[in-house]
Amino acid sequence: MHSSGPQQSDRRRAMAMLRSLANLLFVFLLVPCVVIPTALAEDALSMECKATEHPDICDQVLRAIPESLAGTLPQRAVLFFQSMAKEGQALSPETQQAAASAATKDHATRACLMHLDKNLNAYMAVVAGLAPGQGGADKFEEARKKMSEMLAVPSNSRTVCTDAQIGAEPIVARVLRFEDMLRVTLELFDDSVDANTMEGGESEGIEPLS
Repeated sequence: MHSSGPQQSDRRRAMAMLRSLANLLFVFLLVPCVVIPTALAEDALSMECKATEHPDICDQVLRAIPESLAGTLPQRAVLFFQSMAKEGQALSPETQQAAASAATKDHATRACLMHLDKNLNAYMAVVAGLAPGQGGADKFEEARKKMSEMLAVPSNSRTVCTDAQIGAEPIVARVLRFEDMLRVTLELFDDSVDANTMEGGESEGIEPLS
């Protein structure tokens, strides 16, 4: 009679160990269900970025946006566009200030800063009027078309601005990177339309992420 106490205690310990093992097994079984889709999404993102002219910028920007892994290619294009637009908005006052103070610089630096300010103003005048994440395929296609028209003439900023200005004026490198972001945005737009065309769709996956 008196031995039942230790036996029950041992039984409780055994049951606790079994529950712990069962929970651990459940976790191991659950991990592949979570990791595999995430890995596939990361692979898709990497492949899409490698198809652009500036894969490092594409990858860096999209991986900083958690929603990008859950999205389609068109949705990632919209997320990249939104990040690019925010960068342009932040750059505009800084570029204007740099251009305003260019009078105190040497001729080459002054020409570079004035050129970048003019280009950025022209870019943002177009970008500000676009909303590819709203209105489905029509707004997406409108953004793609206007971006294509805007970038039809290649930028000559890297000709006007030399390595000397890039090294001496931090704003120069940032605006040049922004121009690269514009190019990546268009490439993601184009690839999205091509993918939908190949799949026989017109607006699949273009709706914004909820």
